[in-house]
Amino acid sequence: MWTLKWNVDERKEMDTEMRRLMVKFGALHPQMADEILFLSRAKGGRGVKSHELVYQASRIKMAVHLATTQDPTLRLVAKHEDGKEFASLFREAERFAKGLGLSLELNATGAKAEYESDDGELMLMDVMNAGEVKRVVYKLQQRQLLAKVMELGWQGQFLKEFHESDGTAMSFRWLQWANMPVEVEAGMFELIAGTLKTRVFDDVRSIEVATRKCRVRLEHDETVRHLVAGCPFGSLPIS
Repeated sequence: MWTLKWNVDERKEMDTEMRRLMVKFGALHPQMADEILFLSRAKGGRGVKSHELVYQASRIKMAVHLATTQDPTLRLVAKHEDGKEFASLFREAERFAKGLGLSLELNATGAKAEYESDDGELMLMDVMNAGEVKRVVYKLQQRQLLAKVMELGWQGQFLKEFHESDGTAMSFRWLQWANMPVEVEAGMFELIAGTLKTRVFDDVRSIEVATRKCRVRLEHDETVRHLVAGCPFGSLPIS
């Protein structure tokens, strides 16, 4: 219901506890970026649901429904929410929407929402269609997460290359494996995010290392890219 409200500390605590449990049971590297964790699998992320993002999306959808419903009783509730100076569902939803790049206007008589498409075209959201509202909000959340992943630097470098290449769909095809063991998925994302315990990653984290060179031949920096594609040890045939 629109009367249910969690404060920001409670929402963050739930996401933090979820991360703690995933790390405890070997499903997540403790330094994995939230942006990769919550990015959808279709875009190369883990696809885990964020309590914060789900809450924000729910509040936006509730507010739009309340502003557009024709139910006479709910119209009274909408009028009350529109007139509230503090803790208004409408104002909260507008603030969440603004953070996503969605221009949302809510009042007791209706709603209006506009956003930019991926091509930069101004689009009008059909506020009377609950499915459309859900789709647009989710799309904007994922677009924002992907933009942050592209700016991550160390952890986002491989995903950035994947998205800038022409083979993105094939790159993430493995994530469709329905019964993937959790340790396999966690290990694959350590490779993708560069959080595998290499000498270079230890050095980046200010952990003292004797050298950044690969421990096999001491010729090249020991990075994930080197281990997968450059190290002769990694290219040995499996017998």
